[in-house]
Amino acid sequence: MPVGEWQALVEELVPLMRQFTLGGGEPLLYDGLGDIVETIHRLELPVRLTTNGLLLSAKRDLVSALDAVSVSYH
Repeated sequence: MPVGEWQALVEELVPLMRQFTLGGGEPLLYDGLGDIVETIHRLELPVRLTTNGLLLSAKRDLVSALDAVSVSYH
C-alpha cells in the first residue's frame, strides 16, 4: 500500500487507538516506514514495532524514533 494510504488510515484510526504496533512480514523493509512513524508521532501516539531483528543495525535511525521494539523469532 502506498505511504499516503497508510497515513490516511492512521489518521482515521487515531480516535480508536492508544498506541500503534507495526508488524507483519518485516516492517523495516518497507521504504515508507519512516513517514508512517512520523505521522503517528505527529498525532501524539506511541509507536511499537515487531521485527525479526535482522535490520536493526542498518535502520538504527528509524529504530531510535520508535517507542518500543519487539524482536520475534519463529
